[in-house]
Amino acid sequence: MTNSSFPLKSTEKGDYRLATLFGFGLGLGLLKFGNPVILNHLVTWPENLLETIFISWPLQAALFWVLIFGMGVCRWGFPRAGHCWLLFLAPLWLVWQGISAANSAHRHLWGITLIHFTALLIFFETARRWSLRLPSRGLWMGLIACFCYVLWLGFEQHFGGLEATRQAFYAQPDWQNAKPEYLLKIKSTRIFSSLVYPNALAGAILLFFPFLIVASWKHTARLSNIPRGVLLGSLIMGSGACLYWSGSKAGWLIALVLVLVPILQQPVFRRWRGLLIILIVLGGISAFAWKFQDYFAKGATSASARLIYWKSAVDITADHPILGTGPGTFSVEFSKRKPSGAEMAKLTHNDYLEQASDSGLPGFILFSTFLIGSVIVLGRRVWVSSSGEEFGIWIGLFGYALQSFVEFGLYIPALSWAAFFLLGWLWGRLGPQSTIAKATG
Repeated sequence: MTNSSFPLKSTEKGDYRLATLFGFGLGLGLLKFGNPVILNHLVTWPENLLETIFISWPLQAALFWVLIFGMGVCRWGFPRAGHCWLLFLAPLWLVWQGISAANSAHRHLWGITLIHFTALLIFFETARRWSLRLPSRGLWMGLIACFCYVLWLGFEQHFGGLEATRQAFYAQPDWQNAKPEYLLKIKSTRIFSSLVYPNALAGAILLFFPFLIVASWKHTARLSNIPRGVLLGSLIMGSGACLYWSGSKAGWLIALVLVLVPILQQPVFRRWRGLLIILIVLGGISAFAWKFQDYFAKGATSASARLIYWKSAVDITADHPILGTGPGTFSVEFSKRKPSGAEMAKLTHNDYLEQASDSGLPGFILFSTFLIGSVIVLGRRVWVSSSGEEFGIWIGLFGYALQSFVEFGLYIPALSWAAFFLLGWLWGRLGPQSTIAKATG
């Protein structure tokens, strides 16, 4: 098995470069593809260098990276994890999405969604097949650099960027004629960095931070204590600050759960485990109640809106229980059922219910069993025997699966590409035959 120590042997350099390319591809997704796929038609191609650097790209620009990852599936057959029945659910889910799409007339929505879902399976299989071959250092370096840039954008928005955008908008003579949802968004002080909106930024932090902090600690061992401490401290404080400034209620509570996981798993906390858990829970809930007291005083509007979306998804599923309405088509049916005064939604804000309404109960069962089942099975394995990186990846995936109950991360390439890649990476490392593969890789 290739290790990540330096200097690299000549036979290892190709694997290291490929790992770096994969990491940069995932990082580029985090920076440039942070919009839901069903809104891809609203994303325009950049017209100059500044726009190329600072604005999102249409999904067509990702074709090169998808092909690179796809070559990892189709051309090479390096050691793979043993087959678990859960692994067959992902391709079955994709096939069912195609069957559901064939029954839907809304091609402008299911076409791009189906392409996106295909890319997810490519990322998953590439990582599963290559995880034992590629040095992790090359992969994580690109991701860490891009993640730090996302945090920097968040700081820039908090310290003046959002206010400058707001003032420029209000300087326009017809700003009052903008859509109500945009008028509401422009008044907000919540940061979103390179993602579509603040809760998506919170999702990125929940997914990436746990394993990137472990990877940073592992791969900076050659640095002296001061620069190493500054780097790790900046990553921790920057992530915490951006999560706080995002104003994500669900993100806050999920982060609280994720903090408790290492305390339960690590033997070093065993003596004081109960006390630490009580203090963290009480402190986190108290801070949450103080931070969002105005939100609850106003009636928790976003939570009420989600209940409307979820009820509509259940109703749509009841009317279309087998094939659903087609991948990515929730908005079409919701517009017909939307109660008077309710805010319009393009997605359900629940990936599991979205699967039920879009592709029927079979799509819901296949997706939910694959994702939740994988998190459970892999969690049992990392709990008893794993490296710090693998445990960090699992914590991030656990957070992603939890947030999928209240958000639509599956439809945001910046999040779902990385989540499926990391899920495949863990399956490759921790599958039933991974021990044999490691010995022969």
